[in-house]
Amino acid sequence: MRLLLVGLLALGLALPVLADDYSGKTLRLKKDALNLSRKLVIQGEVVAEQKDLPKPNDKTGKPDAKDDWTGKSVLPKKRQSEIRIGDWKDGKQVFWKAHNLLNCTVREDRDGFLRVYDGHREGWVSKADFATAEDAVVFWDKAVKANAKDSYALNMRGACWMEIGEYDNAIKDYTEYIRIKPNEAEIYNMRGIAWTFKENYDEAIADYTEAIRLDPKYDLTYINRAHAWDEKQEYRKAVADYTEAIRLDPKHTIAYTNRGFIKAKENDYDHAIADLNEAIRLDPSNATAHYYRGIVWAKQKEYSKAIVDYTNSIRIYSQRANVYYYRGIAWAGKNEYHKAIADYAEAIRIEPKHVPSLNSLAWLKATCPDAKFRDGKQAVELAKKVIAVDSSWHCFDTLAAAYAENGDFELAVTEQRKAIEKLKVENPPDAEELKKAEARLALYLAKKPYRDE
Repeated sequence: MRLLLVGLLALGLALPVLADDYSGKTLRLKKDALNLSRKLVIQGEVVAEQKDLPKPNDKTGKPDAKDDWTGKSVLPKKRQSEIRIGDWKDGKQVFWKAHNLLNCTVREDRDGFLRVYDGHREGWVSKADFATAEDAVVFWDKAVKANAKDSYALNMRGACWMEIGEYDNAIKDYTEYIRIKPNEAEIYNMRGIAWTFKENYDEAIADYTEAIRLDPKYDLTYINRAHAWDEKQEYRKAVADYTEAIRLDPKHTIAYTNRGFIKAKENDYDHAIADLNEAIRLDPSNATAHYYRGIVWAKQKEYSKAIVDYTNSIRIYSQRANVYYYRGIAWAGKNEYHKAIADYAEAIRIEPKHVPSLNSLAWLKATCPDAKFRDGKQAVELAKKVIAVDSSWHCFDTLAAAYAENGDFELAVTEQRKAIEKLKVENPPDAEELKKAEARLALYLAKKPYRDE
């Protein structure tokens, strides 16, 4: 089967939050912060009481669908130092100082608590301390308007702007913060992230580099600069930054995850698997590491292993179209076409304009060796949907194959020639793919459909 590996995952950015350092100090909750019913212990010291965290495997206390934040991104309404994160261990509640609670994705919403990932591990936080992106913008905008010199509020409003895609506004807020406090490494890092979202990687790298100059031990900035180097295809520099982040924090799963994927892109599969194995060992619930490792297995045609990893990723976080797409590719690689079709369809349900899944499903419907899965009419309809949003050569290649399966060889020839011309002007053109595309053109000229054996 031809594997339509179109596009790569955007690597996750680690967004730190400004916070005071409370290491070694006693932390106390405000009395009105939580319903008081149980003692809170941090680093072995009783400091307050709080409502019990949700119990493991107890699925009661779920909110109504309209109030359920599962799968949503949330931002804090307090300083990170004022937010408690905890979980159950050996029948007891354990709490720790959060590593990063900015721009968290909610993994579970239950009984007034949110289960989030703080950059190191999962834990429960009070839902009252967070807001969805739109509400958080309003919350922090009021704070800035009440005090234009409140640098923390500027930082948080900037983070909210980024979450809703208002990157220019974010840059303005971070620039104003830097005017007020010019020596804060964290804010250069945040503005660098905003530049990254605008795909201005040179400005981003300049800000990350300044952040590192101000604080050489700031591990998150190395991770974010590595991402920018990756986008510029300067992989050695990216690997060096991820390696430094791991030196500073040997348990940083994001660094292992992303370094592993870069090594995969360099075809260094053994080291890629080693890094991804370590990321999963440190955090078995790391859906992205399972996903990336699945891609590496698939590149080596270890489809059964790939399917296990994709399935684990889906189990952890079900609403990710790319994972279903790649699992569909793996099923196709094992000739289990009905399962491939189901996964492509699920990806399209989650994201109706998911080009890789639309294109792969159209290709399978047009070229599958098993006749019972072919449908030329459906293939043409799907391929046209792809062309409407993506004019890459392989999309025209798929449309040509669909027309050929439908018996419209004149249109197949026309679209295949478009695909070849587009492929020729790519930089650099893929000689092997060009050879295959020209072979398919010869088939269509001979009024024969293509079979992806």
